[in-house]
Amino acid sequence: MVVCTTSRCCCKKYQISCELVQGWPIEWSTYSVKVTTEKLPRSLIALDVELDKDQVQKGLDRAARRISQKYTIPGFRKGKAPRFIVENYFGREALLEEATDDLINKSFKQALEQENIVPVGQASLVSVEPSEESFRFRVTVPVPPSVTLPDYRTIRLPLDMEAISDETVERGMDMIRERHVVLKELEEPRLAQQGDQLTVALETIVEGQALHEFLDDAEDDEDDDFDDEDVIDDIADDDDIERELDDEDDEDADDGHDHDHDHDHDHDHDHDHDHDHDHDHNHDHNHDHDHDDEQPGETLVLEPNRLVTELYEGLLGITIGEEREISAVMPDDHQNEKVRGKQVVFKVKVNSIQERLLPEWDELPTLEEFDGTLDDLRAQTRSQMEERARSVAERNLTEQFVEQLVSATTYDIPDVMIRETAQEMLEEQARQFAQYGITLDQMLQFRSQTRDDAIDDLREPAEQRLKSRLALQQIIDQERINVSEAEVQEEARDYLANLDESEMQMMTQALGQRDRSIEFLNSIANSVLDRKLRARLAAIATGEAPDLDALAAEQQASDEATDEPPTATAETADEPDEAASGTTEVSETTYTEGQVQEPRT
Repeated sequence: MVVCTTSRCCCKKYQISCELVQGWPIEWSTYSVKVTTEKLPRSLIALDVELDKDQVQKGLDRAARRISQKYTIPGFRKGKAPRFIVENYFGREALLEEATDDLINKSFKQALEQENIVPVGQASLVSVEPSEESFRFRVTVPVPPSVTLPDYRTIRLPLDMEAISDETVERGMDMIRERHVVLKELEEPRLAQQGDQLTVALETIVEGQALHEFLDDAEDDEDDDFDDEDVIDDIADDDDIERELDDEDDEDADDGHDHDHDHDHDHDHDHDHDHDHDHDHNHDHNHDHDHDDEQPGETLVLEPNRLVTELYEGLLGITIGEEREISAVMPDDHQNEKVRGKQVVFKVKVNSIQERLLPEWDELPTLEEFDGTLDDLRAQTRSQMEERARSVAERNLTEQFVEQLVSATTYDIPDVMIRETAQEMLEEQARQFAQYGITLDQMLQFRSQTRDDAIDDLREPAEQRLKSRLALQQIIDQERINVSEAEVQEEARDYLANLDESEMQMMTQALGQRDRSIEFLNSIANSVLDRKLRARLAAIATGEAPDLDALAAEQQASDEATDEPPTATAETADEPDEAASGTTEVSETTYTEGQVQEPRT
């Protein structure tokens, strides 16, 4: 017999089962039960259930039969003793106690059916009044949350998209060219000149203090992860451009699908891809240091747009083994705001000088395996940058939209759903730590926490995550945003087309397994849904969203014009009847959709 763990549940007193929604070995009678409902805060409903004398007597009959089957009563075979004999032998209280669990379970199920209530978690027995004349009990049930949206179509936000200038495009082209740089050792020692790559030991002094001491003393402690390399470069814009190009490559190849992992984590859908090119721009990040003053192995590219001006000029003409102290005043727009306008001294010792050989421009399309001319590659680069800028703007807008939406939405959410979301977030943390060989128990031990402590700490962010999901789910429904099977198939084919040979082999093997095939299609569908949702939110915020009545008419016409199966939204769909084949062709099948997630950021 399973007993409820709820501290205030009376099932402990009566030792009866409180898993009230699971299993009904004997069908309850066709008689209805008397039920009174009361709505409680936190999306709970209290059910006061009363059974009449006839129902109680039938419950006592069943209890007597069970007791006679369990125990030997002199003069009777097991299960054959009449009720009055059982009652006389064991006592009326024992018989009523045996009947209580059965009566509560069966009548509770009947009450749920009568009131059309679907629990979202385990019910709690609050009180019970057993007697032969009438049987009453009170139980509370967590039910689906209620969500009341504001007039979200009146929310207006600007789509602040960064303009892509010709200069930005050319810097992007420079970065693409840098992917194919070749480092050449000097045949004869010479002075450092523009374009060289220097390997140096570097110490940075900021207003008389070693850099890490200066940062420790800084009033702003939001980010102490800066080191010498963050101070020496002055190319934040170039770094952003390269990230944009790399992100665009990643999105082309993957578009945020997490096909080899569980899809549902709070928006961690992006992959990191290893590139075969050497992204050798400002300096390599291949040294080990922990706020050491001396950091051997820093690599600097001797270009005026790569370094702080004074550092660039001070390194021209330096030789291997030479040491220099170079003073500089940090620009007011430096990427590290803590050193803006500060007096800095760079202590540099050169360990090596290498010549950097860049390919000719007309070689670039071939090196990039690009089918087109250099101008075509430049046009594609601009297009990628513009698309990336729009995507970033949409994501920023989406964050603001969701923030306003959640703050203006009225919620009534059961605690059980918040706790489940907190558990989900803890499991996500565990998966992240597992990548570094750290178990959940080790993580909790380090934090001096129990699992329950960790879950309690996550309740507030879990509630915010759940609120976002619930509000967005409502918008998906009201806006009639759906994902058709054709869209899933197209997206899947695009994804597969961008896999290399080894990735394709792994994917082929994975798609041969039913659960992995379903997971793959779920991930694809959620990615498409996420993209369509973000686009719709941006359209709403900028006043460009289509009319809802027009959407309804369009969907109705589309449904009538096609025999395509019902489209998938964030609601759960049926699983496929057959497993996907072990090929790279995605089977034409329905898929199971998970809960809607917040738009990726």
